[in-house]
Amino acid sequence: MSKRARGRQELVAKEFDSVDLGDPRRSRRAKVVAERLAASPDASLPVAMVDRAMLEGLYRHLSNAEVSFEALIEPHLRKCAGRVVEAGTVYAIHDTTECSFGGASRREGLGTLNTKNQGFLAHVTLAVSADGSRMPLGLLGVERLVRKGLKHSSKKSDRELLSDLNRESLRWMRGVIAAERQAGSPGQLIHVADREGDMYGLLAQLAVAGQRFIVRSAQPRAVLQEPKSTRSLHDVLRETPTSFTAEAQLSPRHNRGTPSRHPAREGRTATLSFASATVRLRRPKVHEPGLPPELTINAVHVFELSPPTGQPPVEWILLTSEPIATRADIESVVVRPARRRCRDVDGAAR
Repeated sequence: MSKRARGRQELVAKEFDSVDLGDPRRSRRAKVVAERLAASPDASLPVAMVDRAMLEGLYRHLSNAEVSFEALIEPHLRKCAGRVVEAGTVYAIHDTTECSFGGASRREGLGTLNTKNQGFLAHVTLAVSADGSRMPLGLLGVERLVRKGLKHSSKKSDRELLSDLNRESLRWMRGVIAAERQAGSPGQLIHVADREGDMYGLLAQLAVAGQRFIVRSAQPRAVLQEPKSTRSLHDVLRETPTSFTAEAQLSPRHNRGTPSRHPAREGRTATLSFASATVRLRRPKVHEPGLPPELTINAVHVFELSPPTGQPPVEWILLTSEPIATRADIESVVVRPARRRCRDVDGAAR
């Protein structure tokens, strides 16, 4: 066994020290299974378990009603919360991944992901230290969701969908609540979400509770201006004076999802302009009941200057609770969560 595999096993063994499945034998079995999976995380179950006896024991173990997902992950969540307290300020990075299973026959307990595959969604909150090390600390929450049909197959109106308390999009709000409860230290977490998390309801939940956040904007939001006029957030930020300009290395990207949203690109060094402003976002016309009519929020705009011919410019709008008064403030919002490295146009690394 390689040194790296042994290291993974030791790490997982510590995380499962206090697992309690109601019987010492079940708890010991869970630890052994976890260690073998850690040694070969990309292997199939028969390969990871090494021998037939261990594989059969695993199948019996998983079919036991006492072996629940919640009981298995609870020791890790608790240990992660302890590491969060020690780390100080921490990014709570929220995202959803599809766990897909093939096969022509339908499997019990799985739902519909698309027209071909079945599986479930895992909405995960990953804790990462906010210092220069960006050390992963573990998970502060995992929610599993099973779709009964295709995501966009509902014939309900937008208003009807927003009144549904079981709608899939509420996972973002539940993830924030679970992470805050697990960490137990108000003001310590900076919640980070990509474009899918740009929902007025989520922004309002975070802002009203005084929680810290960085959310990448995706929606065409309206900004309130005096006396009672509105303009688009995009237009307001594009006209905001540039705070500074820097270079950043963009990684290559293959086509994925919707090509118009995620076009393929080659890796390149981009010259980016950075601007920031405090804006008043107007509540959407169709919204959940009880939301505030406006939110005062900080926004950071990043725009690529002189992109290559035929390539769309890189552009990000980040909505945040964090300060934006100085260059260091803006870089904290843009650079650190995304793990990008900016360089002054004159070549000095930052």
